[in-house]
Amino acid sequence: MARKVVLSSLGVDITEATINSLVKKEGDQLKRGDIVAQVETQKVSFEVVSPADGFLLKILCKEGDIVKVGQTVAIVGEKGEDISSLLEGKPEQPAEEKEEEKEQGRKKAEEEEKIPKVKAYPVARKLAKELNLDIGQITGSGPGGLITKEDVENYTDKEDFSEVIPLTGIRGTIAKRMVDSLHTAAHVTTVVEVDMSPVRALRAEFKKKKDLKLSYLPFIIQAAVKAIKDVPIVNAIIKEDKIIKKKEINFGVAVSTEDALLVPVIPNAEEMKLTEIAQKIEELANKARQKKIYAKDMEDGTITLSNGGTFGPILNTPIINQPQVALLWTGRIMKKPVVIEEEIVIRDMMYLCLSYDHRAMDGRDAGTYIAKIKEYLEEAQFN
Repeated sequence: MARKVVLSSLGVDITEATINSLVKKEGDQLKRGDIVAQVETQKVSFEVVSPADGFLLKILCKEGDIVKVGQTVAIVGEKGEDISSLLEGKPEQPAEEKEEEKEQGRKKAEEEEKIPKVKAYPVARKLAKELNLDIGQITGSGPGGLITKEDVENYTDKEDFSEVIPLTGIRGTIAKRMVDSLHTAAHVTTVVEVDMSPVRALRAEFKKKKDLKLSYLPFIIQAAVKAIKDVPIVNAIIKEDKIIKKKEINFGVAVSTEDALLVPVIPNAEEMKLTEIAQKIEELANKARQKKIYAKDMEDGTITLSNGGTFGPILNTPIINQPQVALLWTGRIMKKPVVIEEEIVIRDMMYLCLSYDHRAMDGRDAGTYIAKIKEYLEEAQFN
């Protein structure tokens, strides 16, 4: 019996995906679980698989299409099987409309016959389309003047492009989410300067006594978790014009990968010790960089930390990771002269930035929260 191959649910906040590549073609024989297509969404890649053994009878989308969760991507069944009832319930087209379509098709074919055919490899056509180039203006270097991918790339060089990156797939998803966040939330950023010298000393102790090398991230996350107990509204999301304060603290940590910035989540961070947080960060970061991260690893975050200082910057006004209401950003730690008890001393200083949604929090909440994180870091009391 013929079955639909559908885009399954990818997470609470994910409603659509982009078809990145079609792995199989119509007529191919499939086993249950065989990959039919690969899709990208929410900064991660997924595979759409066949639900049964059979043959790929019909593909209902093409590469680059955006499909909704639950939408049929293809149909699998036995050869010659009637699949009309599975074709998304599309009504039969009236006879007069069919004739009109045929007539339009004939006219289009006649017009195309008058236009000289451009000979090009499919990959070259695809790249030219993505770059919005007129492929007819490109000279082919392949057999019989066939246009190659390299010809398209060389043409862009002549047009003074250093590189053109289509805003699609993962990068397109990131762009859309960032713009949506700016258009939705009332963004405000608050900044404090934190003396990280006590944390640096504690890190050295861990390395000496426990032979454990910790980054600064687990210290910052645990301080941020402790501060949430002082200002609970920080650990909230906004859904359908409702502010929902969360009991569990699911801490998102931004991880830079070759393709994009991903945000895996540490679930129930309030129940974890410092070393457990460190181990979880390392585990999730490795999965992200090895492209083994799954949607469930990035779901249900309630607050996010981005460690931008790793790349050198000292200050930033980051965009909130919606539907969360707060995002922390840490700058580069630098040795600076500061005044302590009327004396000028050299300390390890870091800017800590908090971007928050003013719809959910006011300045007092944000100021209290970030000041508490500063206090906990400078006291260096961790478990």
